[in-house]
Amino acid sequence: MNDCLKSKARTDRKYMKRYLFTDTFFIVLNKVAVIFLALALWSSNEVRADNCSLSGAQLQKAQKVKIEKVIDGDTLRLSNGKLVRFIGVNTPEIDHQYGNSQPFADRARQYLQAKVSRFKGNLVLAMGSEKRDRHGRLLAHIFTPRGQNIQADILLNGFGVWIVVPPNLRFLDCYQQNEKKARSEKRGVWGEQFRFARNTTTLTEKDRGFQWIQGRISRIGKGKKNWWLNFVDKRSVGKFSKVSLRVRKDDLQYFNEHSLEKLINKVVRVKGWLSLNKNQLVMNLRHPASIEVVD
Repeated sequence: MNDCLKSKARTDRKYMKRYLFTDTFFIVLNKVAVIFLALALWSSNEVRADNCSLSGAQLQKAQKVKIEKVIDGDTLRLSNGKLVRFIGVNTPEIDHQYGNSQPFADRARQYLQAKVSRFKGNLVLAMGSEKRDRHGRLLAHIFTPRGQNIQADILLNGFGVWIVVPPNLRFLDCYQQNEKKARSEKRGVWGEQFRFARNTTTLTEKDRGFQWIQGRISRIGKGKKNWWLNFVDKRSVGKFSKVSLRVRKDDLQYFNEHSLEKLINKVVRVKGWLSLNKNQLVMNLRHPASIEVVD
């Protein structure tokens, strides 16, 4: 009887060790799984954040600057007197001379001023591939000392619109998605100034400057220096002959020519600066991401 009891006790201890080992194994496995999941989520967040923001390592290499003055929603003056123009963003114009500013112009400047003041004028610049515009201003992406992308915030809150000017294409997808969200929720300029795209047949000679336009492409002309995308022109107003999009030869590298030809008879929307040139209103089309096909 004692031998039987001893044998049973040994068996119980054997199975108890096995169960303890098994439980310990699964506890460790679960902890590993949790750690792995946390690392995966952290990694994915880093990837998403890096689409708009700067990592710690990138911040260390970026240029630290001191802001002297906020000129408007997309332009700053540094303490050394240099002007910085934001890449990828255009905010409503402030009329410094007569005070006839566009809607949301002052609010865009106030929003940027609040960002600058929060960090006591200390911001970070990531320069573009093209470092200056034709006015001599520095072209850069602007960040807080924590790596937060200020352009992305401006677009997300509807204080400006997204523009694409090659070769400065960094953060293109991020800026595009932030504007898309602001548009869908009619934030800021998307609920007022740019609530609807201007139909190309209603434009007049006075409609120069930055515009959001919509029309049907009737034909495409190919010249030695430029490609021309002409809008259908059943004009009821205006003395000029037509409205056109111009793709310069240097920018054709960003386009698929076959895709451009497919735009004939398509209704498109596009943002940019209209100017009067040889009896037609012309907007330069710099990058295919600028084109939104409506139908």
